[in-house]
Amino acid sequence: MIERNITVMSIGEVRRLKAVQSSIGGQVTQKTVAAILGLSERQVRRLVRDVRERGDRGIIHALRGRQSNRGLSEEVRGRGVIPLPGAISRFLAYACDGEAFGM
Repeated sequence: MIERNITVMSIGEVRRLKAVQSSIGGQVTQKTVAAILGLSERQVRRLVRDVRERGDRGIIHALRGRQSNRGLSEEVRGRGVIPLPGAISRFLAYACDGEAFGM
């Protein structure tokens, strides 16, 4: 079976990649690329390093596609309940009693 190595990028990421590649190729300076992309020279150096090390994928954020550390657990997601901070949940419990609305 043929393995496909496809990288999905947004238009902005493609634009960023072309600018960084032109810097790597020596057509423009990193300072010019920084001005074009609205980044600092330090950020452009980091992008150049990442593209050299990881290829085109160096432009894409390294955590793309991974599960968030702030995601809900399977148990909570299965219940369809979103945990609320203490003050909000106490208010809602009070309000749902009817006392808050004179009922």
